[in-house]
Amino acid sequence: MTQTLPEILKERGERYGTFSMNATLSQSLKNTMAGHDNWHLLAPHHKEALHMIVHKIARIINGDPNYADSWHDIAGFAMLAAEGCADAPTIRKDVWKRTETGWVNQSLKERLDKV
Repeated sequence: MTQTLPEILKERGERYGTFSMNATLSQSLKNTMAGHDNWHLLAPHHKEALHMIVHKIARIINGDPNYADSWHDIAGFAMLAAEGCADAPTIRKDVWKRTETGWVNQSLKERLDKV
């Protein structure tokens, strides 16, 4: 039997809590991450995985923390992010310096200054 949209939304609300509560917590966590000094160093796959994990965390906190599928989803997104790290270079945070105009790669700047 196919569920109607109102039935699906009711079921999801019972499992995950209200959309409004999830949106508030999820956006708060995402804003905190994006406001961190090192956020710009993350690749798109890092950021997206973290966004999806935060979405799942909000659902767990607002809804049923014993719904195992939410925890499996978090593990899956973490695994996808880890797979994207396999061939990526190590990011040396000591090389990046914050300036008034943004972030500068110090070693690159030093090389360019010599030219």
